[in-house]
Amino acid sequence: MKGKSSIGIIFLVIGLGIFLEALNLWDFGNVISSYWPMILIVIGIKKLLEKSVSYLNGIVLILLGAMFQLRNLNILYNVSKFFWAGIFLLIGFYLLSYKESFKPKDRAFFGGQNAEDFVKTGAIFSGARTKNYSKSFKGGSITTMFAGVDLDLLDAELSLDGAYIDVFVAFGGVDIMVPENWNVVITGIPIFGGWSNKTRNRNINNAGLTLKINCIAAFGGLDVKHYFN
Repeated sequence: MKGKSSIGIIFLVIGLGIFLEALNLWDFGNVISSYWPMILIVIGIKKLLEKSVSYLNGIVLILLGAMFQLRNLNILYNVSKFFWAGIFLLIGFYLLSYKESFKPKDRAFFGGQNAEDFVKTGAIFSGARTKNYSKSFKGGSITTMFAGVDLDLLDAELSLDGAYIDVFVAFGGVDIMVPENWNVVITGIPIFGGWSNKTRNRNINNAGLTLKINCIAAFGGLDVKHYFN
């Protein structure tokens, strides 16, 4: 319901803007072209306020939105240099916070096999492969930069409320394997990257439980499927 409400508000704003521009009361086109990065910032703030497993996606959206907004306001000129600086800053922050963020009390697990209800895994300049056997899987987060991560959920079972996974992939790839009776819904923002849903159950209205994945793919990709290559 929240998703439908947000989409409804967006359409109302767009419709009102076009209507006011038709009346020569507001240059809606100029406003959109100048301030569209604010959409990224608002979405990022929303994600930070949500009860999410990982805040990284929200931080990335806010930083990207701020960078492009400063460029549109002619405050920031060479976006590419700042983009790469941001990538390395994120990697540095990730490495420095690694030990603090992934304590056993968080019920997180890295690599190998486990039966926890939440999985938090990440890789930088390397690879990680995790197999989960949870009988009430609720979600987790995956972060990879210049690396690859495989998450095997073929022997896991979704919780009665389904599950939610945050994925951030930059210059790498993430593969998630799920059972054939799971519904999978992927949303997010592709930044010179993308995702592929190769599962058979894509209709969230059927009887199966749903795994929801929010993905930010920057020069990287996410594949969700029923098998290993």
